[in-house]
Formats: sequence, C-alpha cells, structure tokens
Amino acid sequence: MSTVPPVRDTATTATTTTPCLRCGVAFDRLGRQRFCTTACRQSAWRRLRAAPIEPIVAKADTVYECPECDARYIGEQM
Repeated sequence: MSTVPPVRDTATTATTTTPCLRCGVAFDRLGRQRFCTTACRQSAWRRLRAAPIEPIVAKADTVYECPECDARYIGEQM
C-alpha cells in the first residue's frame, strides 16, 4: 500500500504569519484568512466595489439657426 501526500496541509498554513492585504500588519492566519480584522476585510470590499464616479458633463448651450441663411450659432452670438 503506497502513501499519498496530502493535497492541502492545513497544519502548516494555520500558523503562518501573513501581512494583511489591506493594512499590511502581520497576523497569524486561520484557514484562508487574508485580512487581520473584520474592519480591514470590510474596508477592502467597499474599496473594490465603490460606485464609479460619473463624469461631469458640461451644460449644453442652445444652438440657434438663422431662418434666412441657415447659419447656426451657440447662445447669444450674432
């Protein structure tokens, strides 16, 4: 009977000191933990899913057309 090496060695990953992905503080990992605190995890999630900033659109001016010559102008130019 041959021995098969374990696919995942949880004994070594449970005590590994890892830097937090949000603040960089070293902490002892528990399982697949990537952040040192719940606050860091929530902050990273909010930053990743922040609403996009909509561009400010310039106010459209009124375009006027001369009925006689079909010339067009913006606003009160004439």
